[in-house]
Amino acid sequence: MKAALFFPALFLSLTTLNPGTVFADDAYVLDVVREKGSISQILVSSKIEGAFSEEILEALESGAPVTFTYFLKLIRNRSVIWNKTERELAIKRMVKYDTIKKQYLVWEKRAEDDGDIDFTAELLRIAQKGEAKPEKEDKSEPTNAEKDTPPNNDPATPASSGKRDDDYDVIDDINVLRNWMTHLESIDLGVEEGLPLDGVYYVRVRCEMKSIKLIPPFNYILFFLALWDFDTDWANSAPFMLNGPPPDTGTKSESKPANSQNN
Repeated sequence: MKAALFFPALFLSLTTLNPGTVFADDAYVLDVVREKGSISQILVSSKIEGAFSEEILEALESGAPVTFTYFLKLIRNRSVIWNKTERELAIKRMVKYDTIKKQYLVWEKRAEDDGDIDFTAELLRIAQKGEAKPEKEDKSEPTNAEKDTPPNNDPATPASSGKRDDDYDVIDDINVLRNWMTHLESIDLGVEEGLPLDGVYYVRVRCEMKSIKLIPPFNYILFFLALWDFDTDWANSAPFMLNGPPPDTGTKSESKPANSQNN
């Protein structure tokens, strides 16, 4: 009976949203930087503006899962032939609002190809249970490996008491959620070893939100999520070298980058 009342109400609430507020042209990536101090590893940070709109938040709190996918590329400049993509990484973050506990359930998966990332199983488990699984207090002693694991100081990582059986974290505060969905902090693109040391490199980042193929009962709202799909332009970091200071080019990562040649 509750389900029969919930989904018509959800349908009506989403139909009242104004399609004229679609924000696809407003979302953009900025502040793509290679972090200083990462000598042997290539660590990258960035963020997206104009993506987490009030319309998306309203759809989310009505029960729709929302997914942001970030694409990162490490590019080596080559003056004579096409620039070369040395590394690629896709990061997909999904959030699903638990309407019973009033909490945001979040997942993150990474792969070289975003086609290898899928959240169907996670959504199915949540749909079958109807609510988040209660937390279980872990009274066991930590293993040696857990004792040696450094604390997580990433400000973009959700505040949570730990992973659940379904590998999701819980966020209670909307501002923490917004920060986690729109910021990349210290993303590891691998070690410098194996890359030409005399090359000049830069990192490209873009973000997209595409309506995922939803399973029942979430497929009722697939059409309305499609209204807010977006795909940003690529944003480039300032060029840098692996074994020296970055060349002085005057490039600013804050501005929307012009399309550059890349394979």
